[in-house]
Amino acid sequence: MSRSIRSSSSMHSSSPETRSPEPKKVHWGTVVIIPYSLLSKQPSLRPVPGTSSSCRKSIIKCPTPFDLEMMHKNLWNVVSIADKRLELHHQLLSNCDGKLFEKVLKHEDRLVREISNERAREVSSRAGIQLKLKVGRQGKRSMRKKQQRCL
Repeated sequence: MSRSIRSSSSMHSSSPETRSPEPKKVHWGTVVIIPYSLLSKQPSLRPVPGTSSSCRKSIIKCPTPFDLEMMHKNLWNVVSIADKRLELHHQLLSNCDGKLFEKVLKHEDRLVREISNERAREVSSRAGIQLKLKVGRQGKRSMRKKQQRCL
């Protein structure tokens, strides 16, 4: 019996389960330095230089009938909101004197102008162009004159 035990223990010692695993090997590749211009906040639609054109494949899926239906619904909602705003402006004009309506329109124009100027500055700074946007800005003197006229 002792022979059989020895033989079985000797079998276990040579089995692959009891052997220590070989250490894993790590191979490092080349380090790629990405230029700062490629790390901008908004992604560019231009291809990255050095890539082949054969691998470029569009990842945009074709619109499904449901996508088209939702787009049409959204567009109609935008149109209905614009109609309601226009109707509200006409009601303000008919119920009040023209000064209030004029103030509302000037305020909306100023907001649109500020947003467009901000976007123009962002785009020009990315392109390396410095803009001096003064369109629609009023100086302090002209604003004081308007305030005196309103009083």
